[in-house]
Amino acid sequence: MHSAFRSVITLVVICCLVCSSVRAQESFRDLEVEISGIPGASYYLIAPNARDSIGFVDMSGRAVFRRGVGLHTNLAAYGTKKLSVFTGNFGYFAYVIFDSTLTPIDTMTVTQQYVTDSHEGMFWTDSTFMMLGLEFRPFDMSGVVPGGQPNASLMVTVIQERHLVTDSVLFEWNAFGRIPVTDATSNIELRQRTIDYIHANSIVRDRDSNLIVSCRHLDEIIKIRRADGSIMWRMGGVGSKNREFTFVNDEHDGVTGFSHQHSAFVTKTGTIMLFDNGNLKPNQRSRVVEYALDTVAMTAIRVWSYTPEPPLYSPSQGSVEVLPNGNILIGYSATNDQRIAEEVDRNGSIVVQIRRTSDIPLQTYRVRGTSLGCTAIERTIVKSGREEFADADSSTWVRLDVNEVSDSHRTRIERHHYRPHAWHVEDSQVCGPLSLRWTIRVLPVVGIRGSLRFDVAEIASPEKAILYYRSNEGSGRFDRLATRYDAEASEIIVDTIVVGEFAVAYPSCVDPTPVFPPRGATSIPSTTSIRWSESPAASSYDVEVSFQEDVSMPFAAFTTYRRDTVLRALPPSSNVYWRVRKRIEDAQGMWSASSMFTTAGTVHVPEDPRTTLQCNVWHHGGHLRIASPGAPLKDVLVYDLMGTLVAWKAFASDAPTYEVPCNHLPRVAVVIVRGVDSSIQRRTVVRD
Repeated sequence: MHSAFRSVITLVVICCLVCSSVRAQESFRDLEVEISGIPGASYYLIAPNARDSIGFVDMSGRAVFRRGVGLHTNLAAYGTKKLSVFTGNFGYFAYVIFDSTLTPIDTMTVTQQYVTDSHEGMFWTDSTFMMLGLEFRPFDMSGVVPGGQPNASLMVTVIQERHLVTDSVLFEWNAFGRIPVTDATSNIELRQRTIDYIHANSIVRDRDSNLIVSCRHLDEIIKIRRADGSIMWRMGGVGSKNREFTFVNDEHDGVTGFSHQHSAFVTKTGTIMLFDNGNLKPNQRSRVVEYALDTVAMTAIRVWSYTPEPPLYSPSQGSVEVLPNGNILIGYSATNDQRIAEEVDRNGSIVVQIRRTSDIPLQTYRVRGTSLGCTAIERTIVKSGREEFADADSSTWVRLDVNEVSDSHRTRIERHHYRPHAWHVEDSQVCGPLSLRWTIRVLPVVGIRGSLRFDVAEIASPEKAILYYRSNEGSGRFDRLATRYDAEASEIIVDTIVVGEFAVAYPSCVDPTPVFPPRGATSIPSTTSIRWSESPAASSYDVEVSFQEDVSMPFAAFTTYRRDTVLRALPPSSNVYWRVRKRIEDAQGMWSASSMFTTAGTVHVPEDPRTTLQCNVWHHGGHLRIASPGAPLKDVLVYDLMGTLVAWKAFASDAPTYEVPCNHLPRVAVVIVRGVDSSIQRRTVVRD
């Protein structure tokens, strides 16, 4: 979205990132995570954990990937691509979108006549975002209920799907005129000034592309036909006044159905699963319940449920989701219990339990699982042979060579990009650890024999690397493993299958070296990332980039805490040389040997040998301007350095100056000017 409003939001959020991160990150809570199986997530998104910062909770209970965002709620990942969070800084309500490096890249709101609602905002596709909004509509309630306010305001649910690039509204649904205010459950006070009579809190897509919406204050799950906005059915719970379904096999505590629910969604098998808060039940306790719907017989058959033991009651908030490996992640909130979340299997066995370690309540709207920020691969091993823990271009850098199996063994391997917590080894002289760790889980761990092979080709001096291990992730002493090194494959080999946490250190500290692009690489884009190996002792890194082999007259020179960066606007068909060195506080290490790569060329358009155009081309005020004192111009084409046409304009008449609107001109553009006499001229224009 490119409106001025959203630009302001983005700037506000970025300012909050800079101003609040150090102060807020001190308030992140460490949690207690107990694992008794194979989790279906690598991290848990628990927000807010710190009042004005987000973080991912790893399996040790610590918050990692911390980022200040200001006041916030409803943190969600979109696969391993993006992240969104609802923020309310300075009275602006918006969803801030981050890329996989947690860099803010966009904001999203409903259109300005509505207020963006925190309860749901999610990527509907790669390029669209679905969210809830609220319309505050004046309404005379005096004739609706005794004692009703003549100047009441209805909080009307609005749903919008918006395109992230074009800013267009692709779908809009407004509840007014479709759901009467009197449909609210009996505990919703209709005589107050502002009436939240629907309180939608989740939206998902059904398998037929229509919408499933949870409406807490109706005690209903409703289905909306996307084509015309009509309500296809209403599945009512305990307090619903519009029960269209009969519940089967769901009698409990003297009632049937759910009450004041959250997080209703459609499973892969087409069932409806939800978090049943249980507010209007005589025995208030929360559960997760799953129904199979028959929309002909209009029955909702309970096929699965889970009630925590001892019982637990979340009067508000709460969540549930099915993780990729089939585990069900349940988030609790607004309780006096220490339990924050549980991950259970289909048998109801607890795989992971997350608890707070203080008496201060932690009210998180939802708890979600994610593998964004790491590489996680899960396999089921049933026979001997080689098992690569990689998927497409994502790899854990670990391989299992299985010699013998006696059962079906679920195995999950994860590669994380930060140093292990609480590093402690007997040999205090080693230099480490690197910002790299693995976790390996096998269930059952007995009955499988073989070896582990760790690919360490991308670290500096892999032949010197020492592999350490501890059985408990996040705590305990690391012990050195007995290993051997395969120099040809750059692999560290462990001749047995061990489960736990693994880390790498060196017998002595090494210097950083260029890693990517590979030395001598060609056809590298003009905007590219560069990456170097880690020196465990480094507090930061100096990097120099030049077009001279001796790296004199740097094109770029900077100091960074990261081990990668992005170079932009490199000229085409150029040799680029770069080097790196470590810093330890104020001391500087030795420069690495320089590495060289060659950038890609531009689209080749030869100059016409018969005619030479003498044009002046420049960029000004969102336009390209071309002054041609010679032949009249036929047209102008503008390419980026990847050869993509970004603008084109044909001219019908002669003029002293020609203009091409080009608001999104890349920093370096290749401009092809063609005259009516077939002459051609090529110019490279750098945007101010």
